[in-house]
Amino acid sequence: GASLRVNDFNLNDKSINYNVEQTNDTSFIYNHSFKISGLYSLNMIVNINGNNNVNKVNIYGISNGDAKLIVDGIVKSGTVNNVLDENIKVLTIGGKCFTRPMMHINVKECIANHNTAISNVREDQVFYLMSKGIDRNTAVSIISDGYLYGLFKSDEEFLNRIK
Repeated sequence: GASLRVNDFNLNDKSINYNVEQTNDTSFIYNHSFKISGLYSLNMIVNINGNNNVNKVNIYGISNGDAKLIVDGIVKSGTVNNVLDENIKVLTIGGKCFTRPMMHINVKECIANHNTAISNVREDQVFYLMSKGIDRNTAVSIISDGYLYGLFKSDEEFLNRIK
């Protein structure tokens, strides 16, 4: 079967649209990161139309603006032995984040997982760094960069690319 892994790091405020079609015996792993300060939109549709497919979507981001993340995963009826994973984690810094992850599972034999976490930069962490003589903006930058890079600590190749 075919296997594709995409590592995508975005520092631009814009809109991105993806449509993924999987038939039989394929593996698609998509790691998407973003760090934005304006408007940002990611729309992704995953269609699993066959058997023995793996689809893992990992979206990690830092939003100091308005982010809108829509991920629709669809597993068609009549298919077997498919895996659909959606994992979204966003750290907001004065911005907002809207997520709409949807899973449309029309079969009994499918492993489907969904995880979303959105949080703000914690003030106690900022306070601690400021107590060490670091200014507020640098403290927030250290926390946010550590958050984003920490999510990829197991993927050394990707980590080196985004540094």
